[in-house]
Amino acid sequence: MSAVRSRSASEVIAHIEKNSVVPHGPWMKGQSPCRIWTLGCDSAGYGMIFFDNKTYKVHRFIYLNKVSEIPHGMLILHSCDTPSCNEISHLRLGTHSDNAHDKVMRGRCKSPTGNAHGSKTCPGRLPSGDNHFSRKFPEKLRRGTANNKAKFTDSDVLNIRGLHQRGETVTFLGARFGVHRETIRRLINKKTWMHIS
Repeated sequence: MSAVRSRSASEVIAHIEKNSVVPHGPWMKGQSPCRIWTLGCDSAGYGMIFFDNKTYKVHRFIYLNKVSEIPHGMLILHSCDTPSCNEISHLRLGTHSDNAHDKVMRGRCKSPTGNAHGSKTCPGRLPSGDNHFSRKFPEKLRRGTANNKAKFTDSDVLNIRGLHQRGETVTFLGARFGVHRETIRRLINKKTWMHIS
């Protein structure tokens, strides 16, 4: 990461431009070449800079200071798919959804989707039935209060089942115990908390 202390934004932009190179190579017709940041980058390859006691990604800093404010939750997308590029003409405002769509459309998606997903191409490799982890190693599952995300205690489970047998609705029980009614329904039908009788 490049540290820039007590400088104005325009001086920082000059620093960025000084430390960015234009590589040689073929460019898409009508597209200007990338300006690659040559100093510190994060693990994903985005150029990083420190300014005014904050850390910025270089492309965001350039967009913020040369184009416009960046609304909360918005991203700055690269049309060139080069994280360290800070060429203004390659940067545009977008959402997380836009970014994910670009990733898939440009073939940068590591995980196959749709019919190319492993669950479709090799369904036999998915653990199911007696090959599933929960059937092979039931002793390794953290059931009930042993699971740190448990919403109920063993006595709550018995109490809920008893109240339901006495006529209380799942909606009422859900509100009383602070969970969705479907959670109560699954507990009553022993889809969950099966080990408690």
